[in-house]
Amino acid sequence: MKYAWINQHSADFSVYLMCKTLEVCRSAFYAWKKAPTTAKAKKDKALTNVIKTSFDEGRRCYGTRRIQQDLIAQE
Repeated sequence: MKYAWINQHSADFSVYLMCKTLEVCRSAFYAWKKAPTTAKAKKDKALTNVIKTSFDEGRRCYGTRRIQQDLIAQE
C-alpha cells in the first residue's frame, strides 16, 4: 500500500523523502516497482473492470446482488 502511494505521487514529491517519511527502504520500493505483475493481480484487475462496467451500465444504482447476477450471466 505504501509503495503504491509512493509510486502514485512520485511526480509531485521526492521518492527519497517519501520513503524516509513512510519508513520504507528505497531499494525495496524500486524492487517492488520492477517486479512483474502476478497472474492473480491481472485477474483481479480484469474482474474489477468488469464490475465497474456493470455498475456504470446500471446507472450506478446496482448493488452487490445485481452485479453478481450480471457476472454470472456473462459467463
